[in-house]
Amino acid sequence: MKFILILPSLPLGENTKQRYSFRVLWYLHFSGWFAYLDLLLHSRSG
Repeated sequence: MKFILILPSLPLGENTKQRYSFRVLWYLHFSGWFAYLDLLLHSRSG
């Protein structure tokens, strides 16, 4: 599986909203990092 989404249920309330946005930022950071590694691996093998 190429992309693994780990997202909580829909935000309810302020505290959950903050945790939700943090999870989204965390996911974007690591998906970008893994996409970069994936690009490196492909360019190296190709």
